[in-house]
Amino acid sequence: MKITKLVIIILFALPYIFAFEGSLTNNGFIEVSKEAFYQNNKTYSIRLGIRLIAEQPFEVLDIDFIDEVPPEFTLLSGTPLAKFSKATVSWQFNEYLIKFSDLEAFSLDETSKEFTLPSARIFFQRSTSGIKEYIDTKSVWITEELPIPEGRFKHLDILVFLGTIALPVFGAIYLIRNLNRKLQKKNQ
Repeated sequence: MKITKLVIIILFALPYIFAFEGSLTNNGFIEVSKEAFYQNNKTYSIRLGIRLIAEQPFEVLDIDFIDEVPPEFTLLSGTPLAKFSKATVSWQFNEYLIKFSDLEAFSLDETSKEFTLPSARIFFQRSTSGIKEYIDTKSVWITEELPIPEGRFKHLDILVFLGTIALPVFGAIYLIRNLNRKLQKKNQ
């Protein structure tokens, strides 16, 4: 009975444990993150971060951020490449702006798409070993929607109905009546 209660408690606690994980990745002594923030007009601020989890008996030196901008986006400002000389317990960030620019990715049937910003690679070196190591951030997903101006396609269903069903039916009725009248005039 005690084991089933413990299992139930663990099952209820798992979503809360993983909910706070976010985009953080750590290897035991450093923590890295990659986040995307919507600014305005299809523009996103991408922020890469690194910090020491706690004071270490060694220093983390020569930090290189290497990230890439997907082909659907354009780099507006900043750079996805950055250098820091030394990691600290407080967060150090590199930020850059990208803008969504691939409108051909959409259709009227598919007005929303999810894009993946691939994980960034952060290289570093421990002062004790002198060997370059790396850690990858987690990928970030962005959902983009086709920019349809307000009111343009508001009544699209009605227009489709009128164009495909109502207009041909009314046209056929009109033609039949006119042809019938012309035939009656000829016969008289």
